[in-house]
Amino acid sequence: MQIAHQLVRILAGKAITPPEGAVLFAHTVSPVELQIWAAYLGGIVLHDLSPTAHLAIVARGLGLPALAISGKVVVRSMQEALLNAFEGWLELDPPPQHIKEFPPKRFKLTPDAAPVLVAGRRIRVLANVNRPDEALWAAELGADGIGLLRTEFIYAGRSEPPSLDAERALYAGIAKAFVGKPIVARTLDIGGDKPLPYLQTAGQDQGMLGVRGLRLLLRHKDLFKTHLRALLEGFGDSDFALMFPMVATPEEFAEARDLVLSLEPNPPRLGLMLEIPAASYALDVFKQEGASFISLGTNDLMQYFYAASRLSVELGYLQDPKLPAFLAFVEETIRRAKRAGLEIGVCGESAADARLTRFWVQTGADSPRHQ
Repeated sequence: MQIAHQLVRILAGKAITPPEGAVLFAHTVSPVELQIWAAYLGGIVLHDLSPTAHLAIVARGLGLPALAISGKVVVRSMQEALLNAFEGWLELDPPPQHIKEFPPKRFKLTPDAAPVLVAGRRIRVLANVNRPDEALWAAELGADGIGLLRTEFIYAGRSEPPSLDAERALYAGIAKAFVGKPIVARTLDIGGDKPLPYLQTAGQDQGMLGVRGLRLLLRHKDLFKTHLRALLEGFGDSDFALMFPMVATPEEFAEARDLVLSLEPNPPRLGLMLEIPAASYALDVFKQEGASFISLGTNDLMQYFYAASRLSVELGYLQDPKLPAFLAFVEETIRRAKRAGLEIGVCGESAADARLTRFWVQTGADSPRHQ
């Protein structure tokens, strides 16, 4: 669909290249187009879209100043605007003195390989990676490894799945940037707000509560096995772990594990992204089935915990990871994981929330291999 929209615009002579420094105001835009436009944009304003939506995550990964707003807003094409994504405000038709007061500026990160110490303990800081260039960027900035490699990047914006050779080569390139450092790759997480037209099957619900993540891959086993082979061969002898998304039951995990074993008798460490609350109550069984770690996928875990879509701006008050009930559930989940002998990591926006750093360390979500 994304490719079709771009072709229609090109054929109609309406291909878009944003002016240098433009602020894009959008309710939705394809991640593919956003990546193309990123070099031109000064920022992006997402209207009625949650900060934890996939598009918002892609924007942050591209280094774009981004702001999510709600309510009725009227914006004209080429209207002047000031966007301060750091403080979280947008001003339309700013007076000249405000433009002088806030000249265009972006924060630039500088490399820092110094260890992060908390109470004398070293805490590994691992990167969330959406694309190969982000992996290179994270390595240059001194990341201790990759805590979450989202593999959707190579499948998006295409009319058919990538070839085994193409996918394997991309992973091999990422592995070279992190020699001797841990890499946790998540198998393809498609569905919900990340649909792929060539994987949709008639009668299957692709919504947030439907057939997505591991559920979808287990219905397309030929594609899943090719995907797994690319990961296993691409990362080869790396310090590599494999994580399955959207796992509800140990039986689902065991089915995916068996597919891995059919390709590699000596597999990497296997784990699951804990996004569905039910999985928290079967961690000992997951351990028995061969899991060695979990990662708290806090973006989705919150939406399923509160029955509030992570895409909803109106329900944004239920997407605050500091809500007491959610913290209590997470703390109990960490205790269960430790009792089961599972390592624990944290993914999602909560992992980068400075308000929660002390909580993660104190509760023990500081696996030496996966943070």
